[in-house]
Amino acid sequence: MTKNEIINKFLINKKQECLIDEYLTQLLEFSTHTNLVGRSTLVDPWQSHVLDCLQILPLILNKKNSILDMGTGAGLPGFLLKICGCENVTLVDSNGKKINFLQLLTFAVKLNDYNFTKIYDLHGSLRSFIIKKFNRTKSFTIRKLRFKRFLIFNFKINLFKKNYDILNEFDRILKINDSFLNIKNKTILKVSNNEKKNARKILNKYKIKKDFIVIVPGAMWKNKMWTLENYNKLIPLLKHPIVLLGSKNDLICDDIYNSNKNIINLKDKTDLRSAFAIISLSKIIVGSDTGLLHASEALGKSVVLISGPTSYVTGGNTRNENSETISHDIWCSPCYKNGQKKCIRSQKYCMVNLSELNVFKSINRVMEKNDKNNMDNYI
Repeated sequence: MTKNEIINKFLINKKQECLIDEYLTQLLEFSTHTNLVGRSTLVDPWQSHVLDCLQILPLILNKKNSILDMGTGAGLPGFLLKICGCENVTLVDSNGKKINFLQLLTFAVKLNDYNFTKIYDLHGSLRSFIIKKFNRTKSFTIRKLRFKRFLIFNFKINLFKKNYDILNEFDRILKINDSFLNIKNKTILKVSNNEKKNARKILNKYKIKKDFIVIVPGAMWKNKMWTLENYNKLIPLLKHPIVLLGSKNDLICDDIYNSNKNIINLKDKTDLRSAFAIISLSKIIVGSDTGLLHASEALGKSVVLISGPTSYVTGGNTRNENSETISHDIWCSPCYKNGQKKCIRSQKYCMVNLSELNVFKSINRVMEKNDKNNMDNYI
């Protein structure tokens, strides 16, 4: 049967036809590097796959019934049944690569159910490209300066402007300017009074009332973490109570606590929102180039960000006026966008050479600026 004959036989509408065509396009592209289906079946996929799969469609009298597609492979027939109106289709396969392909396509098709008027792509990746291809919604894609990143990470040639900020690209794509809610180059997080109340209850258990310092020593990639030895040298210099925040994988929190029993270790004892609330009550936040540090600034708090392998060119910088980024200017840094890449040297000099005294002085400067601002506001 021809494509048009198949469309007429199964009453496939224009939207479904477009989704099937896009699915077959992605199936062909993925099959160049991943064995999803037999290559010979892609010569005439409407005949080989669409017709073959949709033969059972007339037998499904209630499209709201649950359908389990065991050993679905590339999503055949389950994914095509989903496109053609079957609402509750579950795809199961033991091959991880095939499942990744299906999860991506399922998510892309699901977005159509929400009838978005615009899609903003802040990644510009292959995955987001595929998602956009399955949507007829108008999309806008951030311009990532990948070639400039390649030069700075691999050859230490920095062609970025001194004041470059990746948020400028977000502003451009989102059409944000100074007149739009006055949030240019800022992300904003809020916590409720009830969340702060619950955070105070947690802190009261440890007899912490006010003026405490939050330290976030962990990070997704170890290369971004300041050393345990340096934290152990820094903590005795600080005169305020110290609260450690981190997830269950941030084992450095336990290591720091074991060497400094006078601090509070809340590692794996808060969810994300309660961590935000605790941060909102703190005096200052210190730690690696990681999510909670950037969230702290979005909460309006000042931070001391200890930066090593990452850089402002990929968003690893501070933005609040009183915050500071502490880094060591050496030839091999920055080396990667997120610190994932293995260090090429015998040790992480970008982190090891950041002394506890430099960080301590930065903390004091930031707190003094905050105190001065608070005093000015009071007057």
